[in-house]
Amino acid sequence: MRWAKILTLVAVLLPTGVFAQGTSQVTGRVTSSEGEPLAGARVEVVGTPTGAVTTADGRYRLTTVPGSHTLRASLLGHAPSQQTVTTTAGGTTTADFRLSAQALLLDEVVAVGYGTQSRRNVTGAVASVTAEELEAAPVTTLEQGLQGRVAGVQVVTGSGQPGAVSSVRIRGGNSISAGNDPLYVIDGVPVSNNLGESTTGTLMSQAMRGLNPLAAMNPDDIESVEVLKDASATSIYGARGANGVILITTKRGRAGANTVTFGSYYGMSEVRRTLPVLNAREFAGLVNTAAVNAGQPRRYTDAEISALGAGTDWQDEIFRRAPVRNVELAFSGGSEATQYHISGSLLQNDGVVIGTNMDRGTFRLNLDQRISSRLRIGNRLTFSRSVGNVLPNGGAGQEVPSVVLNAIMAPPTLAPYTETGEFFTGTNALSGRMFANPVASALLITNEEKQNRAIGNVFGELDLVPGLVFRTTLGLDYLNSTQNFFSPSNTYPGVNNNGYGSRGQAQTTSWQNENTLRYNTALGAHELDLLGGMSLQRINAEWVSGTGQNFSTDALAENGLNTAGTFVGVWTGAPHSSLLSYFSRANLNLSDRYLVTLTGRVDGSSKFGEGNQYAFFPSAALAWRASQEDFIRNLGLFDDLKLRVSYGRTGNQDIGNYASLATLGSTVYAFGGSRGIGFVPSTLANPDLKWETTDQLNAGIDAGFLDNRVSVTADYYDKRTHDLLLYVPIPATSGFGTSLQNVGEVRNHGFELGLRTVNLTGPLGWESSLNLSFNRNKVARLGVENEILAPVGVGSGANQNPTILRVGEPTNSFFGFRYAGMENGQPVYADLNGDGQVNNSDRELLGNAQPDYIGGFNNRLTYGPLDLSVFIQWSVGNEIYNINRALLTSAAGNANQLKDVLEGGEGIPTPRIGNTFDSRPSDLFIEDGSYVRGKNIRLGYTLPYSVLRRGGLGNVDHLQVYVSAQNFFTVTDYSGFDPEITEYAGSNLAQGFDFGSYPQPRQLTIGFSATY
Repeated sequence: MRWAKILTLVAVLLPTGVFAQGTSQVTGRVTSSEGEPLAGARVEVVGTPTGAVTTADGRYRLTTVPGSHTLRASLLGHAPSQQTVTTTAGGTTTADFRLSAQALLLDEVVAVGYGTQSRRNVTGAVASVTAEELEAAPVTTLEQGLQGRVAGVQVVTGSGQPGAVSSVRIRGGNSISAGNDPLYVIDGVPVSNNLGESTTGTLMSQAMRGLNPLAAMNPDDIESVEVLKDASATSIYGARGANGVILITTKRGRAGANTVTFGSYYGMSEVRRTLPVLNAREFAGLVNTAAVNAGQPRRYTDAEISALGAGTDWQDEIFRRAPVRNVELAFSGGSEATQYHISGSLLQNDGVVIGTNMDRGTFRLNLDQRISSRLRIGNRLTFSRSVGNVLPNGGAGQEVPSVVLNAIMAPPTLAPYTETGEFFTGTNALSGRMFANPVASALLITNEEKQNRAIGNVFGELDLVPGLVFRTTLGLDYLNSTQNFFSPSNTYPGVNNNGYGSRGQAQTTSWQNENTLRYNTALGAHELDLLGGMSLQRINAEWVSGTGQNFSTDALAENGLNTAGTFVGVWTGAPHSSLLSYFSRANLNLSDRYLVTLTGRVDGSSKFGEGNQYAFFPSAALAWRASQEDFIRNLGLFDDLKLRVSYGRTGNQDIGNYASLATLGSTVYAFGGSRGIGFVPSTLANPDLKWETTDQLNAGIDAGFLDNRVSVTADYYDKRTHDLLLYVPIPATSGFGTSLQNVGEVRNHGFELGLRTVNLTGPLGWESSLNLSFNRNKVARLGVENEILAPVGVGSGANQNPTILRVGEPTNSFFGFRYAGMENGQPVYADLNGDGQVNNSDRELLGNAQPDYIGGFNNRLTYGPLDLSVFIQWSVGNEIYNINRALLTSAAGNANQLKDVLEGGEGIPTPRIGNTFDSRPSDLFIEDGSYVRGKNIRLGYTLPYSVLRRGGLGNVDHLQVYVSAQNFFTVTDYSGFDPEITEYAGSNLAQGFDFGSYPQPRQLTIGFSATY
């Protein structure tokens, strides 16, 4: 219904509004430098979406408004060309173009911190992703669009849940206890995907995975993305640049014709595969075998087994084919004095697990106004509202059943519904425990998050004197989140005590004021660009949550917390933090040969101890454009050659507030027979707490060959992060378990390669891009300790930690026992120290979750109105700890198992009642997580103008229809649902775990985009 109203509005506006002023025609031909016609070239009115695509004979026709316009012709593998034309109402103007072959566009402008710069003058390691690349696949979040497209950037999805958080690492993870996420800057406003403190109580911290705050942004509003990787590029952000910086620039209006852009797509997604578990007959047979092996009578007779049939396919019950629907509408244009871009979108994304979804609406308003020849003002503003039903999932829970985990373990002999049509929630007779019905959990448990977010700024620019510009900006990042959880009494009876509910609400406001002076001048053959400024940021958060259980009725759900028979608790807080910064940068271009960049920033953070709040983060970069030298030109090999080197320091302050102070926590005690509330120390003070710092060396080369049809970018880097913000175990006699200290060092070093080629030009165009990333991560120091067991368990019954921090090894190293074979039908483990017994002293390193290398390979082919792109992405050498398999091979006769259990084999115990899940971490459940994936394939067809005109769509300048498929093939040896997963995406120390994880879907999408 909502979409119908939008379509009606567009239909009304198009004939009577934008195009009421009259139109004119522009025609012509586009040819090569040799005079051959070029099919598939795009001719557009600069600054507007108005454009057309040439036919097989190189001809085009487009419609615009009367006036003076700049036309631009472009084609894959050719240098663009433009010219100015003047059109009149009802008239036809001719404009022909000749394009020469060229691949590398050195004059491309890229965003850098607090400004822009020509790519040919960039001295640091900066990679770009264009709007066209993001639009090649109908992604719903920015991280999905970055995956596999940028060398040095690893994106691992934590869940297939719509709107789920992803793990993004630029050149590896630097930190252990502090944050590893990059800094995101949207139109100059720094934003975080982890604003504020926890908004939940004990229960909700288990239940609510939360929507990704970055999912609040519509990817189609993005004009370009720049990824700043080395210290020269990131040190302008100082304290927040250690993990890299991602600059996001949104679309803005251009002077010229007012245009309307409308688009929509519809997709259908499903799981790639299901796990091969037993059907009812197979399961009953296994139960009988397990009983007999334990000296007990058979549980099922032959007649009962014969009557069972296949039983319940619980995976089929919870998985579904899920639709995704999106509609977008944008208005753009303006005059020389005023430009605007207004857009809105609606997304409805259902999950492949029943009961899950994310709905999102976004609105964007970007304005630019020239007040006078010296004064300009403007704003960038986006508002979004997201509502998501999040799956109760992720590991074995008590009050929070894990839907996927329970589904793969549920006996197929049980049914989701009783004979009267109610959910079955009785006892599992085989285990003697209450049955957690996964279908009931998915459909009846409320696990909802609502987010309202506003991100934007207002700015003013004043030209003080020629070349000197003052700019002031006031930015805001506001997030309001409400989280509701309610597990009714019939979803997990006997555990959640007649219902378990919680509600939390958080409000976080981050405002920032920045003031800069920028001076640019030409000094003969040289150029000088100076920048200086100051920044003040304040983050204020307020949150409250409450939890209750034992309700007299489920009817009120989370709205009836006041009726709970048992009050669990209320949690409140109002943390805040501040950051004061001063920064400067100097860019010097000497004779277009030698480039120098010097950057310095001073940051002061309220998160550190007095006397340690301020730190200085400098960097320097040098580049030599060797292709400008005569002796290089005489080689006749390079069209472009630039050598770069940089060194600098950045910082990390991504820890909780008040970490340097001694804090108190509340406690409950009995005094005189009454319940009393008191306060006890909860954290140990550390007034010496200071910045975690990262020093980075980068050496790179940019080169172009064969008339710039081949371009190569290669970088070597070495990052050393010291004074780690690390929670260190301390003696229990102190009254505390750990203390946050500046201890240890982590090193990341590696190599990145980017290759772009124009393989074919002419009627058939073919362009390719390849990126490869090799990163080696290790713990260099841990203070007085050589190893620390990481605080990560593998489930509610775990008694060991499967991860370890050890000097000389990667941070995400698996640690446990080595499988040594079978004995009496049970797995046994190696006695490594030869003392005659297997205990904790026999544990060893079993592998790690770090890939050997990652990469992506993209191809785009054009032929006339056809456009085909194929994107392949991979990860090689990473390992996954498959806890699902550990649970599905215990052969205890009380939960479903993999079909492998019927065949037996290495590491699979003999079925026997009484077998328990062996929580001992071992290499039995560590698998190769390498994969090659067809990430996206897209075929688009742009309708020729003649077809549009004959169809009565003469006012449509551009109409493309397309079909695409995401995750359309996967090659992997991993036995789980999907290799592209990590259950604990937000953890620095628990990457590579599969524990009831929400699987990744594959999706087929059809859509269109039109410009009026």
